[in-house]
Amino acid sequence: MTFQRLLLAIGLVFVVALGWRYRNAPIFMGSAGQPAAAAPAIKFDNGTVRQQPDPASAASAVAQSRPTGPGGMRKCKKGSTVVYTDRICPPGTQEMDIGGNVNVVGGGVPAGAKKAPVEEPDLREQRIQNVLEGRGAR
Repeated sequence: MTFQRLLLAIGLVFVVALGWRYRNAPIFMGSAGQPAAAAPAIKFDNGTVRQQPDPASAASAVAQSRPTGPGGMRKCKKGSTVVYTDRICPPGTQEMDIGGNVNVVGGGVPAGAKKAPVEEPDLREQRIQNVLEGRGAR
């Protein structure tokens, strides 16, 4: 009797495994096997607010329509001064072509600046002082 129950359990596990494996087969789906509605196409929007035209100014709209450098950066030159910006070049400057790549690196601590050392309190001394003053743990 035990052997028959064991064979029955193995057979049941086998049937359940086959059912799970072929659960989406068209023969088992019947009318529910209708294909699902196609997923909507993904629209990628990698632009930023800075790259959008400014409707307040016609000059800005014209300047924004020109291609910009990498990452929306603009190189503005006035004499020997060069300014990099993500907006239109200020009046009196000439927009130059940015050659190569632009890497933006966060500012660090200047080489000459040193942090003042933080003096750690001596916890052992504090505990001894608290006990002597009667504020310690009992």
